[in-house]
Amino acid sequence: MTLSDKVKGMCVLLVDDSEEIRNLVNDMLFFYGFNVLVAEGPEEAQRISEGKKFDLLFTDVEMPVMNGVELFNLISPERPEMEVLYMSGNIDGVAKNYQEAILSSNFIEKPFECDDLDKKLHEMFLH
Repeated sequence: MTLSDKVKGMCVLLVDDSEEIRNLVNDMLFFYGFNVLVAEGPEEAQRISEGKKFDLLFTDVEMPVMNGVELFNLISPERPEMEVLYMSGNIDGVAKNYQEAILSSNFIEKPFECDDLDKKLHEMFLH
């Protein structure tokens, strides 16, 4: 089974405060067959997630107002089956301030290439 076969139709909530990152990652996820909803921050993510099921929350760790770990902890109780994939370009800051994210095996450092995301998604969904 290929990754695309496994994830086709799965729903991802993508959250990042950088429009460039959102657009790039959205394109990558769409290529695999994910249905992607995009939010520019945690507040928007909360609004668009109401009443919806997600298979994956793909979120930046460091964002204004609320970080990605807090967002996951806020929306995951209603979605116990939802996976999380954290991303950050500030590995030192994340390691110091957000150990839960960096200690998670579901973490990818920005900037990342398509191959890096491919490997991480294979680990998560084809284990």
